[in-house]
Amino acid sequence: MFVRHASWILICVLGISSCGRDSDAQRDNTSPTNSKLQNDSSALTFPSRFDVADKLKRDSNGVVSLLQGVNLSSELEEYSHYQQLANNKSFGEMAVEFVHFFKTPFQLQDPKTELSVTRVQEDDLGFHQVRLAQNYKSVPVLHSELIVHFDQDDHVYLVQGQYIQSPIALNLKPRMTAQEVNQFVIDHGYAAAEVIDSSPLILPPSDGQPRLVYQLKSNVSLTDQSILLVDANNGEVIRKLRTIYNAN
Repeated sequence: MFVRHASWILICVLGISSCGRDSDAQRDNTSPTNSKLQNDSSALTFPSRFDVADKLKRDSNGVVSLLQGVNLSSELEEYSHYQQLANNKSFGEMAVEFVHFFKTPFQLQDPKTELSVTRVQEDDLGFHQVRLAQNYKSVPVLHSELIVHFDQDDHVYLVQGQYIQSPIALNLKPRMTAQEVNQFVIDHGYAAAEVIDSSPLILPPSDGQPRLVYQLKSNVSLTDQSILLVDANNGEVIRKLRTIYNAN
C-alpha cells in the first residue's frame, strides 16, 4: 500500500515538472527577444503608435505630415533583415521598410506595394533623403509623397510629406473611359480638351473621400490653357489648374 502511494506521488511530481518545462519553453518561444532574432521578415510586429517620436503632426485627414525624433528606426534596427539593408546602404529599401514597420500609425495597408522610391539624395554632410511616391493597387495618388530622412549614422530622424490613408473603400473601376469623359467635358463647354493619360488617378480628398479622376488638357487659346481633373464616374470637372495665364 505504501509502495503504491509513493509511486503515485512520484508520477505526479514528474508530471508537474514536465508541464513546467513545457510552459517555460512556450514562453521562451513567444518572447519578444526571441522573435527579434528570427531572420524571417514576416516575424516583424507592427507597433500601434510612435513611442520614439519627439514630434508628431497629422494633417486635416489624420495622416502623418511630420514625424521627428532621435533614431526613430532604433527598434527596427534590431532585425537582421534591416541590418543587411543598412550594411548595403540601401536607403530606398530602408525607407520603405521603416514605413512598413510603422504601417498602423501611418494608416497604410501595405506600404511595400503602395510606396515606390522616386529619388535618393545625399548631401555634403552625409545625410540621406528618400522620396516615396504613393499608389494604391497600381493606381497613382496625385500630389502624394513621403520623404524619409536619414542622419549621418543612417538612422531615421525625420519623416515628412503629404499622402492619403489607404483608400480601401474606393472603387478603382471607373464607369466612364477617358475618351467618354473627354467628350462629355467638350459637350459641356470646355473647348479643345484632350486626354493626357487614359488611365485614372486617385485625387486626395479636400473634403470627404478620395475620388477617381482623369487628367485632361484644355486648350482654349495660346494664352488660356489648363489641366482639368475630371471625375471618372460622372464627368464632373472637380478642379481646373491653369498652366498659362492670360496677361489681360
